[in-house]
Amino acid sequence: MKRPAVTALLPIKNGLFWIPRIAANLRQCLEVDDQLVIIDDHSTDDSWSELSKLHFDFEYVLYSNPGEGLVSALNFGIEMAKHEWIARFDVDDSYPENRLEMRFSHFTESTVAIFGDYLIVDSFSNYLGLIPSPVFSGATALSLIH
Repeated sequence: MKRPAVTALLPIKNGLFWIPRIAANLRQCLEVDDQLVIIDDHSTDDSWSELSKLHFDFEYVLYSNPGEGLVSALNFGIEMAKHEWIARFDVDDSYPENRLEMRFSHFTESTVAIFGDYLIVDSFSNYLGLIPSPVFSGATALSLIH
């Protein structure tokens, strides 16, 4: 079964250093029917200039956050999304190329959200720990607090 099309939501603030890596990663993760919404959150580095040079085989749009902060950028990105399913990406993270297929393999008719674990590594790829997915209400509340 082919996974549903998604809107990939990528908020960025001063992410110039990571843009080449995340752009390559997004090319591996997303398909032609997907949409990428990039929201620059008032970067003071050259992120906007670098983002403006990107090209993808799927639809992508670049916005400047009309508000301030990550939550504002995410909410604005959700408003701009054209697909029912939204996959959040972070500029300084790396994702397996089958990330979305893995998530949707757990999809059922009643699914409203899909979470994944966080594997933490340093810039030298040294393992620093694992944060399990906040699947249960207590874990979700703890995750939101931290």
